[in-house]
Amino acid sequence: MKAYTYINFVFYFSIFSACYFLLAFKGIPTKLNWVVLNAVFELITLPLILLQFLFLVYAINGLIKRYQPKLLLVAILLISISIFAGVVLVK
Repeated sequence: MKAYTYINFVFYFSIFSACYFLLAFKGIPTKLNWVVLNAVFELITLPLILLQFLFLVYAINGLIKRYQPKLLLVAILLISISIFAGVVLVK
């Protein structure tokens, strides 16, 4: 896989996980009262947090090595930092 297509994949998946955590922080799954949906939501949360950490490391590494599409790496970095800040600050 080319580096540019991999960066695009990471960028789009980072946006998807940002939307996921936005729903989680708003408390939408708890308002639905569906047991199966809440269970799936909880099973997906921890792997996405770990994946965001890997995306953060990947973006920092890419900025240090100066990959070509810098704007996508900065966007991935900002999304990852905002998700980590949300996870830490939201009770």
